[in-house]
Amino acid sequence: MKTKWRIMGLITLALFISLLALPRPSLADAGQNPAMVSIGEVNGSAGDVVDVPVKIGEITKGVAAYGVEIHFDKDYLKVVGINPNHGNTTETGCTEDNEGCFWSNFSNEDGFLRAAWADPDAGDHPITKDTDLFTIQVEVLKTDFIGEKKFTIPSNDVEALSFVDVSGKTLSVEVNPGKIQVVKAEDKGQDQGNEPDKDQVPPTPTDKADDSVKVDKKDSKPGLLPKTWDDSYIDTYLNIAIGALAVLLVTLWMYKKRKEAVKN
Repeated sequence: MKTKWRIMGLITLALFISLLALPRPSLADAGQNPAMVSIGEVNGSAGDVVDVPVKIGEITKGVAAYGVEIHFDKDYLKVVGINPNHGNTTETGCTEDNEGCFWSNFSNEDGFLRAAWADPDAGDHPITKDTDLFTIQVEVLKTDFIGEKKFTIPSNDVEALSFVDVSGKTLSVEVNPGKIQVVKAEDKGQDQGNEPDKDQVPPTPTDKADDSVKVDKKDSKPGLLPKTWDDSYIDTYLNIAIGALAVLLVTLWMYKKRKEAVKN
């Protein structure tokens, strides 16, 4: 039985790799009322570590898998962590979790982060309502800059913004960019044309020191991507992960139907 599943997995993966060479429809052609991906807006001053939430709303069809790439200004901001609000990050536990599997990685050198999620249970537990997807922990670097720094998703790039439903079809998605309003330390909490994050708890000096040590050692969470991979390998890895999971949803659904037919 294990051999059978290994062969099925290899066939599925090979199928998806071949599909990468085919032209893909743009998001504007999906034909549904678009869902909205929103990145939070928060205040912070030099040296602060702030939490920036990423959410999805206005959902009309269940989301079975997604992948996003968010860009930021690496000269003024530094990502120190990505925490899922929906999804499990453990390789074995996520397949048994109704919230599905979540992966992420980031590069402060290149100024981007990537996050991907999928429901491994054949689309039985899609995202069907407004949901907090994940939270980005960002350090405001110590510079003299005062103003806003934006977080953006290239919405016209399928590889940077991909959402699929339970049948594997592309969903239409719009993006509401987020930002950090960088203010002077003495001005925090005042009106800067942007409401401060009321739920944010400033980190203690010990917390900030620990984060600095972790990021100096590596730019990404352990176990996600080999440090020696260049951008082309990272892009391929993310594409394969998202696409293969979407194809596997259909494969698992067909397997379940076949078992039901045998029982009957």
